[in-house]
Amino acid sequence: MQAITSKVHIAVRKYKTGGHVYTAAHLKSADSIDNLIKFDDDYRVLKDVRGSPPYWEKAKRDLYAMIRQLGPAQLFVTLSAAKTRWSHLLKLLSQIVNHRPLTDEQVEQLTWSDKCRLISSDPITCARHFNFCIQHFFTDFLKSSVSPFRQLKDYWYRVEFQHRGSSHMHCLLWIADIPQYGVDNTETVTQYIDQIISC
Repeated sequence: MQAITSKVHIAVRKYKTGGHVYTAAHLKSADSIDNLIKFDDDYRVLKDVRGSPPYWEKAKRDLYAMIRQLGPAQLFVTLSAAKTRWSHLLKLLSQIVNHRPLTDEQVEQLTWSDKCRLISSDPITCARHFNFCIQHFFTDFLKSSVSPFRQLKDYWYRVEFQHRGSSHMHCLLWIADIPQYGVDNTETVTQYIDQIISC
């Protein structure tokens, strides 16, 4: 039954878009552009382009599916990049931008404006370094036995950039076997929250 439904769905989609694969050559024709607009394909073709509105629309649907399957996430976490305090990043940037290696002492002696100049000179290295740190944060800390949240069941995150270009991440975490608000008694839930969150 599922195979028949899939075939019907594919047939409908092909009928709706005319079964065309659009290339740059099609954009030269006014008729092709009208068809793109008519069938909303001008929006859909961008769904695999990271950061585009259709890409995030698909990500939102995936997140809603996770919430339906796993229930509401237990924690919402925001992580920001402390680029001016990451001496290892500043050393790396000095080698790339200034072609000059720095010692730990030299990094500590950098002024705020020197650090900002290094960071703004190579935003790609900064973004890739932030991604590297996030991946290690998840694999070596949150998914490990030393995680303060116990066992991580699943997670979803989105990386965004502030107007000044600094990256940060918003994340939802699903934790296994923890007290549930409204199910377990309030004292047990409060003890768990006090254990993982400091005020």
